[in-house]
Amino acid sequence: LSLDVLVTAPSVNLGDDRFVCEGQTAIITPEGDFVSLIWHDGTSPASYMTDTTELVSIQVFDEYSCSAADSVQITVVPSPVVNLGNDTILCGESSLLLDAGNAGSSYKWSTGESTQTIIVYKRRQDIWVLVTNEYGCTDRDTISIYECSVKEFFANIPNAITPNGDNVNDTWYFDEALLFPDIEIQIYDRWGKLVWRSEKGYPEPWDGRSLSGREMPMDSYYYVIELNDGSEQIVGTVTIIR
Repeated sequence: LSLDVLVTAPSVNLGDDRFVCEGQTAIITPEGDFVSLIWHDGTSPASYMTDTTELVSIQVFDEYSCSAADSVQITVVPSPVVNLGNDTILCGESSLLLDAGNAGSSYKWSTGESTQTIIVYKRRQDIWVLVTNEYGCTDRDTISIYECSVKEFFANIPNAITPNGDNVNDTWYFDEALLFPDIEIQIYDRWGKLVWRSEKGYPEPWDGRSLSGREMPMDSYYYVIELNDGSEQIVGTVTIIR
């Protein structure tokens, strides 16, 4: 007399092929009905961990040594790299374009925006962005925008002009003025008498003449720069050299 025993074969499932972000580790835990297992590398832990691109395979057994197998492809993909640049200072009407790079990703800025690039203006602020690529990998960066010190910003403007008609340093021109549309400048002689004043915006730089058009003598003159944006006055001296 013989008895036929019906044995249910073991089962195993490693799930779908998956992507893992560079620098991270994939943990593969098999699901199914089995009593023992062996991975493709000959080891037998309950879960397999990898941080490289590879085909992970498993063979499982039941108590009767019946077996089943499965495999899953693990692919390591690059994570986004985000660099907003160095911390900086913005003055006047200046602005800064921030580019999070990694085209085609999704973006979450601390400002509430969701585009790859944003424009920021002067004021003390820390701005961060979180970038998520198509595989769900993320990176973030932060940039600090500091308060503008107008004294430092105007510290290197020219301190002399040579109005001799050679088209070199004939006028008191400096790029810093361009960022302040309401700037006004007054020039005084050594006795405190107003010699010249600009129109708002400083459209015509001082050429060493008085308001009446008279050429002023070689000397040092005091200037007062009013930015008209709530900032403090800028004062100093500029010398006419003939």
